[in-house]
Amino acid sequence: MTNITFSPSQLRVYDHCPQEHFYSYKEKLQKTRLSGKHFDFGNYAHELMHVYYNTLKLNNQTAGSDFLIKAMESRVKNDLLQANFENVELVSLVWPRLLTFFTHQSIQIDKGIEVLGVENEFLVTVVTPNGHEIDLHGIIDLIYKDRSGTIRIRDHKTGANAKTHSSNSVMLDDQLSFYAVAHNYFDVEISFINSYLHKKKQPPIDSLFALHRYRHTPVGLSVIKQNILEKIDKILDTQPHKNYSPTCPNCQFFELCHAETRGTNVQKIKSLQFRTKEAHEPGSIRLSAKGQKAGEHSNDNSKFEVNFINL
Repeated sequence: MTNITFSPSQLRVYDHCPQEHFYSYKEKLQKTRLSGKHFDFGNYAHELMHVYYNTLKLNNQTAGSDFLIKAMESRVKNDLLQANFENVELVSLVWPRLLTFFTHQSIQIDKGIEVLGVENEFLVTVVTPNGHEIDLHGIIDLIYKDRSGTIRIRDHKTGANAKTHSSNSVMLDDQLSFYAVAHNYFDVEISFINSYLHKKKQPPIDSLFALHRYRHTPVGLSVIKQNILEKIDKILDTQPHKNYSPTCPNCQFFELCHAETRGTNVQKIKSLQFRTKEAHEPGSIRLSAKGQKAGEHSNDNSKFEVNFINL
């Protein structure tokens, strides 16, 4: 028997508007004109982080080692050879900031760590208070063990405003809380890279990077878990309702939702403006077999190893 899968982004959409969640995850609708993943600072920075920590793990390197830096330089050169004009400009903007992270920040925050998982995808089966057996699904940027033996979950963030993140924002971060619940790990953190590109002078290094940490208590984590599972019960056991707000016109489902509210037959709108997402696409409820048990993390990084060792 298969279970319905829930992710942090899915629950976030439900918090914003249950009707939007219904269209996106239960009916699996997506605008036909929506393009693929946008290639921007954050996407490319995450990709380079992925390569960096995987190379560190697979080659038993220390943070900021010459081997790692040379491997990253080789990767970026290869990316530049394959990029179009717009992406060449982006790579040239992102790489200097990431190189500074690798040679300064990583040496400090990653000293003596043991990388346990990079882009670690998990599937954990749990039972809700109402008796629904469901799977919690997510992809964690980094799981590692520090020198004291503490296992930590890290999420890499980029942005132009360093004040966006703090220890309080880590405590309240729904994505990190979801990951902590799924694995029963108490220590979570956000590693922030400032993506603001200064035109005149280079800002001080300590303004470019930050590491914010939070340690959940067993009682606190159990409350968060209960809240997540009760929300999932609400999704499964109640009819969706519309959260009307000034931001509604920005929603991809606005015309469809408005037409349904007026009692209009919406089949034509659905057939002309939307397509049904495949089960493996982001934003679809994935039906899957039993997943990993809580606390496990996969050591199978084979699908991430391509082009990492031989850079």
